[in-house]
Amino acid sequence: MNQLVFIQNDDVLTDSITIAEMFDKRHDIVLRDIRNTISSLGRLSKSKEVEEMGIDMGVLKFVETYYTNQQNKQPYPNFLTAKWTGCYSSTIHKGSWEK
Repeated sequence: MNQLVFIQNDDVLTDSITIAEMFDKRHDIVLRDIRNTISSLGRLSKSKEVEEMGIDMGVLKFVETYYTNQQNKQPYPNFLTAKWTGCYSSTIHKGSWEK
C-alpha cells in the first residue's frame, strides 16, 4: 500500500494496518500505541507537544473494527482512525516507538 489515507463516508481516514505498513512497524505495536493513546487522551490534550502541533484532541476518532486474515481466516482487531497519523509520525520521527 502506498497511500496513508482514504475517504470513507466523506471522512478522511487511515487504519492501524496502513499505519503499520507505511511506518514499517509491527501491527500489534501500532494497536498497543493506539490503545495507550485512547486511554490517555485527557492527559495528552494538555501536553506541550499537542499544543505545539496544534492538534485539536476533540476531533480524534478511533473506531475498533476487525479484519479477517487472508492466511489463517481468523479475525483480528484493526482501528480506523482520523486525525491521529500526525501524532504517530511525529513520535516516530523522535525515535521513541518500537518497530
